[in-house]
Amino acid sequence: MNYIKFIKNDTLTVEIHYKDKLRVIENKANVDKILSICEKYGYERINKSCYLKEYVDEIVKDYENYYNKRKNTVKIYNTIKDAFKLKKKVFNKKILAIGTLTCLAAFNPYSKEITSNEITVTEENNVDNLENDEIINITKNIKKTDSKEVTISKEELEKTDSEEQATVKEEKETTNELNTMLNKTTEFVFSYNNENIANLETTKNYSDIFQKYGEMYGIDSNLLMAIASQESGGKHDEFLYNYPAVGIMQIERSAFLNKEITAYNHLEQKQETFLITEEALTNLDTNIKIGTMLLQIALEANDYNIPLGIQTYNFGTSYMNQALKMCEAISGIPVEEMKQNMQETEWRYYREFLNIGDSNYVEHVLSFLPNDEKITVKNRDNEDISLKIVNEAVKTKTI
Repeated sequence: MNYIKFIKNDTLTVEIHYKDKLRVIENKANVDKILSICEKYGYERINKSCYLKEYVDEIVKDYENYYNKRKNTVKIYNTIKDAFKLKKKVFNKKILAIGTLTCLAAFNPYSKEITSNEITVTEENNVDNLENDEIINITKNIKKTDSKEVTISKEELEKTDSEEQATVKEEKETTNELNTMLNKTTEFVFSYNNENIANLETTKNYSDIFQKYGEMYGIDSNLLMAIASQESGGKHDEFLYNYPAVGIMQIERSAFLNKEITAYNHLEQKQETFLITEEALTNLDTNIKIGTMLLQIALEANDYNIPLGIQTYNFGTSYMNQALKMCEAISGIPVEEMKQNMQETEWRYYREFLNIGDSNYVEHVLSFLPNDEKITVKNRDNEDISLKIVNEAVKTKTI
């Protein structure tokens, strides 16, 4: 029988009894990973001795994926630059081959299988071995016609016009379907049971300030309040002096004191530069203003990818880029693809290897908001970018 056993002594130990084999996990980071995976499948946070018998196959599979990625990271980390160059080269060639297919295929260069008239391209194909003529042959065959002058009858012309109109109509319908697909709100799926949800009520005492700066810098005020709840529990006055991070938005004093930051003011429709002084850090209103500007800067650095922007608020741009490049080197997914596609969240598995900040910051922040809530930010063109929160931990089972 397959089951997972948790043994609680001074620390928590995990025994995986799976397919007649026993695996004992004592490393804290790995135990924490098992716990987070269990939460994903609906279990409450485990802190006692117990047995799990449901979803064992799924939990073991997820843990094996995590463990293998961690081993690969250790192997590749010292040669990450060479790996990056290799993966980028392969990806560019894959794009060259696939890019000549239909526009739908071009939207997703990682499609598992894309079929054209000449060849089937999968991730397993060795694109390096494709010759130029093979790449050209992926495109749709076009019948060649003689250059001689021809006479077209009235009936044939009317038939041609009718066919062209039908083609135009079909193209419009396809375009509408594409627009509908692209405008669909992206879901961010995670699992985290927030035991500090009451902090949000404290933060809401200042909702008018969050609303003011949310409108000014194009960020959902509910997202701002969730960040403040995670950062300080909504308690501004408790983090003013003798702390490395200041106030309700926890602005790093060493990183930003006496520095200028610039963000786009949507109300005035222009760039705004603000000097961060000690007084501005300790004042509640301007502390929220600074935090909102910094979040907009983080979002813009990540092409308004909302989860990446939130994680960058905690990590900082430099460390976030390290995680993205590590993910690119190992998975082959380009950094720009991860930034431009909010549905691509492979980068989440590489945050903990940096050993800085809160590696699950996005999940912790979004868990303050209701399940199925939609949060929206605006880019500089005043276009809305939305994200739907799907927190699977709200559907929990007791054990």
